[in-house]
Amino acid sequence: MKRFDWLALILCVFLLTLLAGVLFYDKFQPVKMSCGEPGQTQMGTRGFVAFQFSKAVDRNRFEALLNVEPKIEAEVIWANDTHALWRSNSVLEPGLKVAFSFEKGRLGKDGGNLKAEACQFEVHRPLVAVLNDEGGSSNLYALDPYGKDYPRQITNHEGTILGFSASPDGRRLVFSLTNEVGGADLWLVGRDTEASILLECKEDMCVSPAWSPDTLNIAYTRQSAALEPNSPKGAPRIWLYDFTVGKTAALLKERQHIGYGTQWSPDGKHLSTWDGSNGGLRVINLDTQERVLVESGSGYLGTWSADSQKLYFSDMVLVDDEYLSVIKVFDIQKPNETELILADDNHNANYRNPISNPAENRLALLEQANSFSPEGSIALFEPESGMLKKVHQKSQQIIGGIEWSPNGKDLVFMAFALGEVKPLYEIWFLPEGAREARKIGETFRQPTFMP
Repeated sequence: MKRFDWLALILCVFLLTLLAGVLFYDKFQPVKMSCGEPGQTQMGTRGFVAFQFSKAVDRNRFEALLNVEPKIEAEVIWANDTHALWRSNSVLEPGLKVAFSFEKGRLGKDGGNLKAEACQFEVHRPLVAVLNDEGGSSNLYALDPYGKDYPRQITNHEGTILGFSASPDGRRLVFSLTNEVGGADLWLVGRDTEASILLECKEDMCVSPAWSPDTLNIAYTRQSAALEPNSPKGAPRIWLYDFTVGKTAALLKERQHIGYGTQWSPDGKHLSTWDGSNGGLRVINLDTQERVLVESGSGYLGTWSADSQKLYFSDMVLVDDEYLSVIKVFDIQKPNETELILADDNHNANYRNPISNPAENRLALLEQANSFSPEGSIALFEPESGMLKKVHQKSQQIIGGIEWSPNGKDLVFMAFALGEVKPLYEIWFLPEGAREARKIGETFRQPTFMP
């Protein structure tokens, strides 16, 4: 054998030995894991904690190695083999300390033991995020219906906030903010962190963001910029931003499918959106992309039941030459029909904008004496029993923006006070069983709980 051939052979053996060593070394490298985000010490009342691994892991092994104190019924949601999300099955009490520890054992799919430190989080109090429009711009503030030292300003921008949504873990807000070129971008801001841009939309209008129940996606309406100067913008479509890959794409491939605004079902399997071109609500199955049109003339997005099986919505019906607002329900098990569940037979009341309780099959809704009266009251309605109970009424007050607390016990709402020299938006809080609501803020609107 020639000297050159010997050298080539030795080199090949060396490279193969080196490659085998690398593979062997990597196989037995420990699996490093981060628990929560850097610096995180608190968690929301709905109990979310994110885990990230240095390489692909055996999912069943991780769940077996995980210990949680106190014992809490929960599920682990996997975005992929390197990202997991622990989520409590029940709402946690503020102040509760939840500790996570990990037994030693093999975790990597291709080998390697788990290397992780124990971590602990304290459940924070829910806050109420609101908008303030003073000073020619709009900014987000936080109110605390259960404590003091609020309101507190969250954002400081010159543009206009066109809508926002709270993350299910209660730690962040996503909001739509107008930009300098005529569009609107999506931004993120935390309870105690500065705002940062999430998605630059340039001349497109990215509005009506809505966080998915598992925190991994944001649905929003995107209206494309005009193709030529002074021409109308394109039709609004529903898009998704995926945090696991940091990318966004249209939800449906057909460009002719339009939609405005979204509501997620609690299990994250369906979306409802307003389809104005076809006159109703569009219910989309996210697994199959199957779509069902629910006829409605109200423009209201609807509200999903706690078990994700029913969509309640308000609609207009013509009775004796008079339009009345009523409450209907769509059942995903009966896609070809809707049912009228609440209407006033005497034509003396209108029922609007139902909001589902997150813990039980109960609705909070707005009751008005007639279509022309701006004043209204808040009522609770049980669809199964038909029981209707008025819980708040105040003269000279227009009510809107009703929201349930994360535990489904308390209500927060927006009111517009009439009869004042300078009418103001006000935020009111109604604890369960309270005889009267309590005002917790002025000059604010669009209350949204941060769990």
